[in-house]
Amino acid sequence: MITAALFALISFLILVLAILRQGRPTGYPPGPGWWPFVGNGFMLRKLARKLNGQHLALSKLAKDYGTSLLGLKLGGEYVVVGFTPSVVKEIMSRDEFIGRPDSFFLRLRCFGNREGVTGCDGPNWQKQRAFVVRHLKVFGMGKTTMEGLIRDELADLIRLLKEEAKPVSVGEILAPAILSVIWGLVAGKRLQRTDQKLQRLLQLLNRRSRAFDIAGGYLNQFPWLRFVAPEKVGYTLLTTMNAELKQFLTEMVEEHKSSYKPDVTRDLIDAFLHEMYSGNDADVFTDSQLVVVLLDLFIAGSQTTSGTLDFAFLYMIKYPEIQEKVYDCLKDTVGMNSPPKLEDKPRLAYVEAVIAEVQRLCNVVPVAGPRRCLQETKLNGYIIPKNTTLLFSLLSLHMDEELFPDPQRFHPDRFLGPDGNFIRNNNFLPFGLGKRRCLGDILAKAFIFMVFAGIIQQFKVSTPKGDPEPTLTPLPGITLAPAKYAAQFTPR
Repeated sequence: MITAALFALISFLILVLAILRQGRPTGYPPGPGWWPFVGNGFMLRKLARKLNGQHLALSKLAKDYGTSLLGLKLGGEYVVVGFTPSVVKEIMSRDEFIGRPDSFFLRLRCFGNREGVTGCDGPNWQKQRAFVVRHLKVFGMGKTTMEGLIRDELADLIRLLKEEAKPVSVGEILAPAILSVIWGLVAGKRLQRTDQKLQRLLQLLNRRSRAFDIAGGYLNQFPWLRFVAPEKVGYTLLTTMNAELKQFLTEMVEEHKSSYKPDVTRDLIDAFLHEMYSGNDADVFTDSQLVVVLLDLFIAGSQTTSGTLDFAFLYMIKYPEIQEKVYDCLKDTVGMNSPPKLEDKPRLAYVEAVIAEVQRLCNVVPVAGPRRCLQETKLNGYIIPKNTTLLFSLLSLHMDEELFPDPQRFHPDRFLGPDGNFIRNNNFLPFGLGKRRCLGDILAKAFIFMVFAGIIQQFKVSTPKGDPEPTLTPLPGITLAPAKYAAQFTPR
């Protein structure tokens, strides 16, 4: 009897201590109270469903609590979200915030390990990032090789649009083009959009992305649910998608190994194999690391880039007068006989301004991160505990009324100076800032500019006759995308 009573007392004390540990840390940023063990997870999901997006739910909470730094707890994890320009820039640039959370969900994204470039931190991340940045430059990033790959894809797109002569889904025709360019940079050759390998990769990435959108909210906050209801929370689907994509990328590597020559470096995969076979940094340059690096590059380059262009053509449909100004700028500056080149960009300031305004308004990645606080520190006067996850709202930055007056208005001229030249706004950061800045920003900028300008030069984009006007309201998800719409591309 005494033993049972003692056991009950000890259990009660453990429960009380556990609940007390769930309390708000001293000096933690303002935010809603949370339930023990589950935190704010269910409340945030409910609000996100109501407002049609987690990014909107987070912004509302920050407004409700009158704070530029929102303090939450999601599952067992402290999560802080920054909103004002100064706070957002600090999170992006300070060394204390350069880590990545070591969470079940991030490991799941990287096939179960902390590997690659985007999913890890520390010395391993530094070496991987340095390698990838160096060799992407060697194999054409920012050089004529990259521009040539994009030019070939643009020619294929123009040919396809002229042959189709019927309404098309913009997102569906753009996605293979950017994947083909990335393939050319990492695997040494560009694939035709009809190539079975390219189509298979595109299908796997799309299905996996949808699976992560479905499962992310639950599994990120309550990873134990995978043991209780794996089908319901999407874990079974995710593991299936992971296995298929990992097999595809592994086969890509094995194909390179079968034709590998130590004295020949054809592409980024060969360069990685050189490092791996040299025996230096044996724990860094491994087969599994290479597979996740490839995953990082394909994901980072494809979804956000094609999504931005999808929005750009949608805005041209909604604002035909601006579309005509873009066309006039192209016609008067580079003519109609050849597509715009990257060297033409400084002379096409209005085109660049339109693209920037699309990125500012659409915010394909509305809430960026996640970062991990490497040591307890202060931010905006609040204490950030070690290992806190930090997110930052690019949506709030780009919709700030002081930085961008009348922010809801589509107004490309805000990026032009009195002389008509493009203004580089230090508060416009679609690719981030600091050491965690987007790896593929050079490629993304080049691809978006050349494809957008090249297509508007050749086609008038409009809503197909008889179709309803498309909406500018995006579909919610980890990244934002336009609601599916059809576009008619009429040769000029």
